[in-house]
Amino acid sequence: MMKLNCWNLHSIFNITQCIYLLLILSIIESVSEIDNLINCSRSLSRVVRNAIINDLLPQFTHTNIEITSTCPFKPGSDVYYNQELNKREEESNRWHCDLCGKTFFTDYYIDKHMINKHNESLILQSDTVCLADYCKYYRCEVLSQSLRDIYWEEILCDEVELEILYEECMNLMKSCIRVDEWPSNTDELNELELDLIHHLNSSICSYLHCSRYQLDPHPNTPRTIVFYYTVGGTCVVLFILFYYAVLFMYYLDMNRLPPVRESVKPLDINLPRAR
Repeated sequence: MMKLNCWNLHSIFNITQCIYLLLILSIIESVSEIDNLINCSRSLSRVVRNAIINDLLPQFTHTNIEITSTCPFKPGSDVYYNQELNKREEESNRWHCDLCGKTFFTDYYIDKHMINKHNESLILQSDTVCLADYCKYYRCEVLSQSLRDIYWEEILCDEVELEILYEECMNLMKSCIRVDEWPSNTDELNELELDLIHHLNSSICSYLHCSRYQLDPHPNTPRTIVFYYTVGGTCVVLFILFYYAVLFMYYLDMNRLPPVRESVKPLDINLPRAR
């Protein structure tokens, strides 16, 4: 009986140790996840967020299909969702913070302001995601138009690796579509669901192939056109101002020069000699 009691006590002690260990591991994992969310790249998350707003969410609205609660791209799951919701671009290079009313000249400075003054507005929940983690599906380096060696990227492109990414991308998109049960054959889906899958594939996942990876899905967006017109117009104005400045300085220097006097040579008059 005594041996049995000791054995029971020993078992209870081991179970208690396991419970404490599991609690500690869960706390460490939670802290690690929160730390990852806080250090989430804002610039890369913005690239993915813009692609979601432009290419993913409109397709769900068009087909009137509800997005699943487990979809990482649903509104509100972004760690920066509240902060981005309270940023307004009033005009070119003028940003307004709706949380405190301050104004900033660039989005860089308003982002710094959000970090320093409104970090409590971050969404840190169990289903919160860092959108930058999905850059591999949205091709952030292409959409952000960052400087890179496109030639070598095309030469060294691994079609097998991209095929794996493509399958992962399509499975991820399917997980966002609310369907009672996914059939083994997509032909069994209704017309709206097929239309949604087709659009999500063509606008996002289909670019995960070597022949399409470097393509921009929106090459002539209004923002890009306005940017080029602004830069071009500024260059023309600066050239005209430079031209007239040089012309003005030239005529100013000409007026400062003393008048040129012609030298008068003495007349060589040969008078007749007296005889």
